[in-house]
Amino acid sequence: LPVVASLCGGPVHLPRAVAVLAVGCAVGVCGCRNYEARPMEWPAEASAWQAVSAEVPLRTLKDAETLALVANPDINRQRFKALRGTEEAKEAGWWEDPELNLDLLRILKADDYPNLFGGSLAFTVPLSGIPGLEARAAKLYAENEVQSVRAAERRLRVDVRAAAIRWAAAIRREELLRATLEDAAVTNAFACATRLFGVGEVDEMDLSAARRRRHERSHALRNAVLATTEAKTAFCRLLGVSPTAHVSLPTDVWAENAPPAVALPEELTRHEAVLAALARLAGTESAFQAEIRRQYPNLTVGPAYEREDGLNRIGLVAGLTLPLWNRNRKGIARSETERDLARLDALEVWKGLVWDSVAAARRYRQLSAHAKPEGMNRATADRLHEMGELSDIAYLAICDEIAEAKLEEITWREQLLVARNELAYYTIEK
Repeated sequence: LPVVASLCGGPVHLPRAVAVLAVGCAVGVCGCRNYEARPMEWPAEASAWQAVSAEVPLRTLKDAETLALVANPDINRQRFKALRGTEEAKEAGWWEDPELNLDLLRILKADDYPNLFGGSLAFTVPLSGIPGLEARAAKLYAENEVQSVRAAERRLRVDVRAAAIRWAAAIRREELLRATLEDAAVTNAFACATRLFGVGEVDEMDLSAARRRRHERSHALRNAVLATTEAKTAFCRLLGVSPTAHVSLPTDVWAENAPPAVALPEELTRHEAVLAALARLAGTESAFQAEIRRQYPNLTVGPAYEREDGLNRIGLVAGLTLPLWNRNRKGIARSETERDLARLDALEVWKGLVWDSVAAARRYRQLSAHAKPEGMNRATADRLHEMGELSDIAYLAICDEIAEAKLEEITWREQLLVARNELAYYTIEK
């Protein structure tokens, strides 16, 4: 106000109406939200993470699923994004803020009433109903985020079970290879074959083959130990626990259960991934309608005040946009493209689920048709070796074949359980 007074060449008294508008504007500004910084406190975050996940007793796969749904960082990030989308949807649909205009003029070389005042407050009345369409689109986009979280939770449960199965299979391979290398009967037979080679009773090629197989087993054990560590790490990362957490393998990982029923193609339209895509499509439809409505005129109306020649004047200001050549052509074209792409995405998501569900069911059926291993078992080989019917070299070769068959059985069982577990992603609750 002092600056205005100096420009006018003397003291200026603002009219009461303008003063009231200025006060209202100041109150509105004071009601705005203030900025608050949230710096990262690494020691506190690290301490809380390690404290929460120090001991993780997992009795069943259900416990592992529950922990992953709570602590997995990726799913929590999606939940936070969905929460923010819901909060944004609550704030969508507001009218445009009113616009305050103030005019101050001075008539040069005038003795009486040289100062002219004017002010108006304009409100935009959305006759086209755009705020309502924007609010509806925001709610549908928020629903898209919610359904995406549910689809991600379903995927996470399947991935956690698959990671547990792979960890269990890696443990069994390591245990089998370690037991094979530490087997007393096999070690004694190998030592006996070495002594017989010294007196010329065993061929050098046969002994070399036995040594090579044993060396390969030691390398396989080293790789199995590494695979077990990596499988456990992958499982723990899915759970969201710290690297120092003590995590136990669920006891029901290797259990045989009936496979879940895969949904039919028409039932997969109720899958969370499809529902998320459909919600996004509905949101783009509302956004497209809003862009269409933007080419229609909006009304701007509000009170006005002027003071001229010592007289006060009040009135009404009104404005109307005229869709002559712009007509929001660019916004309409962009929104229509997004709507058509969202429709294509929803269709492709459903087609992808149908393809993947058929492939998963086919893979499980093929793995289920598995013949039991044939050949001599370990008890028979031990008995024949003790009776002298099997030489040390032949006994070592048979033991290697039996160990290889057991390793193949572990791999087959792992693939079968993972394939059965994958079917759960394509089941729909009745």
